[in-house]
Amino acid sequence: MKKYVKAAAFLALACALAMPMAGCNKKGVESLTSEELEAVIRSDLQISVVGSEEVTVTETIPAETTTANSSSESVTTTTVTTVTDADGNKYVAATDAQGSTVTDNAGAVVTEPYVEQPTVPTTTTTTTIAPSQPSVSLMETRQALWWDISKKDDFHFNGSFLKFTFKIKEGTADGNYPINIVKTDFSNYDAKSLDVSGISGYVSVGSAEAPQSEPVGSGFTVSTVNVSANAGDTVDVVFRVDNNPGLCGFDFQFQYDTNALEFVSGSFGEDFAAVK
Repeated sequence: MKKYVKAAAFLALACALAMPMAGCNKKGVESLTSEELEAVIRSDLQISVVGSEEVTVTETIPAETTTANSSSESVTTTTVTTVTDADGNKYVAATDAQGSTVTDNAGAVVTEPYVEQPTVPTTTTTTTIAPSQPSVSLMETRQALWWDISKKDDFHFNGSFLKFTFKIKEGTADGNYPINIVKTDFSNYDAKSLDVSGISGYVSVGSAEAPQSEPVGSGFTVSTVNVSANAGDTVDVVFRVDNNPGLCGFDFQFQYDTNALEFVSGSFGEDFAAVK
């Protein structure tokens, strides 16, 4: 009888999570078909799109920097008095280490050949920084549903939870593209909801550096692992769990910018898969 009691408890949770079972609010477990009962007891990971919205952001596109270089030559401004002889040779009064004019024993100014000082090239750099331009992100919400009470116990693990593969679209500008966790409904085998904190993250494209991740506290937490790549690359966005008290079902939802990221596939993370 314990199996049916647990199945009935999780059936209520399944309906609350909007799992696709027609008439689940109207039937008792005993009246379910074997196929319906199997669907309640165990499910594969279900991934679907549940909505999208346009969001105006200013931090996605970084400030653009334009640098213009121009060269010039320095000009010696010190006035030098020279004497030119009949052959066109120039002479200048000789000076000592202190800069004083040198004279001979008769008091006449000593001269020396004049050497023209070369000009020194210099470079002037002008930098213009354009302000960041607001951009519109099309944030798509994707849902991952799963439950399994077939082993009559919770799944205990920490580490890699879910993995979603994305293609960074060609031409995507350098910047930080948010991966926002928007829903964390988790349940244990007793059909009790778990208190879960979500930490969002970023896919950093090109030269962009992702903001520092929020630290994980002592409670049950699902966090996004930041990842960096270039336009045209394929990347794995991994969600990890910490301080997991044990779970056997969840409705997990997150958002990403479809202008930059193209969804490819989703699966259990390595640490989660290892206990299944």
